[in-house]
Amino acid sequence: GRDGGGLSAALDGSAAAPFDTLEGMLRAVGLSDLAPALAAEEVDLETLKFLCLDDLVSDLGIPEAQAAALLAARDARERGLAGLA
Repeated sequence: GRDGGGLSAALDGSAAAPFDTLEGMLRAVGLSDLAPALAAEEVDLETLKFLCLDDLVSDLGIPEAQAAALLAARDARERGLAGLA
């Protein structure tokens, strides 16, 4: 699958940053068990930007608490990247 590294890695400046890939972000926030469900739907960091809580819960079958935590991590990551711009 795609790792979503390219642009975010360039923005980040560090290949070792945990939020460079969706998998790394999931690990960093303790949600690695969501990786198979997200991979099955070809969700990566890029597509995650366009998903809402209902998409994750209804379409991907992710429990609401985990879906909310995933979106919080995504938003924190976006704020972090924006801060480096």
